[in-house]
Amino acid sequence: MRPRTGIFVLAAAVFTTPSLARADGDPAKLQAAAEEFDEGTKAFKRKDYEAAAAHFEAADRYAPSAAAIGNAIRARKAGKQLARAATLSQLALTRHADDKALAELARGIVAGSEKQLQRVDVSCAPACGLVLDGKVASGEVETYVLFLEPGSHNLVAGWSGDRSRTVRLEATKGGSDSVKLDAPPEPPKPAEPPDEPKPEAKVRPEPAPPPPPPRKPLDPWITYTGAGATALLLGVSIWSGLDTKSSPGTPRVRDACGNRRPDCDSLFDQGKSKELRTNVLFGATAVVGVATGVIAAGFTDWSGPRAPSQGRSISPLIGLSRGAFIGAEGTF
Repeated sequence: MRPRTGIFVLAAAVFTTPSLARADGDPAKLQAAAEEFDEGTKAFKRKDYEAAAAHFEAADRYAPSAAAIGNAIRARKAGKQLARAATLSQLALTRHADDKALAELARGIVAGSEKQLQRVDVSCAPACGLVLDGKVASGEVETYVLFLEPGSHNLVAGWSGDRSRTVRLEATKGGSDSVKLDAPPEPPKPAEPPDEPKPEAKVRPEPAPPPPPPRKPLDPWITYTGAGATALLLGVSIWSGLDTKSSPGTPRVRDACGNRRPDCDSLFDQGKSKELRTNVLFGATAVVGVATGVIAAGFTDWSGPRAPSQGRSISPLIGLSRGAFIGAEGTF
């Protein structure tokens, strides 16, 4: 009856729901640990101890717990995988020394394997993951204890950046060894390609403004002068007409010539002279007025004042001595 009791106790321990208190509070990891634990339980019931141990160890990696690692130890022992059972037992003693039942189980397995297996104390700098003979031995650890069956083994330590080191171990019964594994230097980062020069934005040149229209040659003051001269000539012409009409006047000339007075020729010549003067003045007024209009429309620059021109001046000339005349004088 005792063997059956032992089997019952082992099965009860396997079927115990683990307390998944650790997984950094990650719900996904807790869910994965629970699923792995359930699969391990099913495999243990089927007496597929190796598969059961693999599931329990996976559950322990997702959410470390005394129940998960304890069931993994029991499954390895039941499957006669003493080296792995001793390795897990040493880990359980490190993590769960306060769990009396688990500590008693683990100490018994470690004590019973000391003369049959080799102990290897592994240290990693920095923490590394361990793979023994192609199977995962641990997650990231700084120190770890392995128990090995006598013979040759390959131990691979892995770090981030696809870095790894491989060690060949020769195990003997009851032997012990220590291995220190330092991470290889990180490979240099590939040089970043130089920034390609950005193509310069093509700036369309702004079209040149159209050239200003050519300025007309004469300043406005010339037009103003012409207008003033026209007004002056018009005034003189009106005065001359009035003077011709009153002195000597047509009635006086007719009276002198009709009565054949001696002053007839003199008065007639005087009237003719003043009439000619008046006609010339009105003609000059018309010429100056028309010329001023032509200059204002076609030759005067009304756009603005010009820069002063040194040595250039134009002045109108109007005279009445020896007959009326109009002209201009200037310097250039």
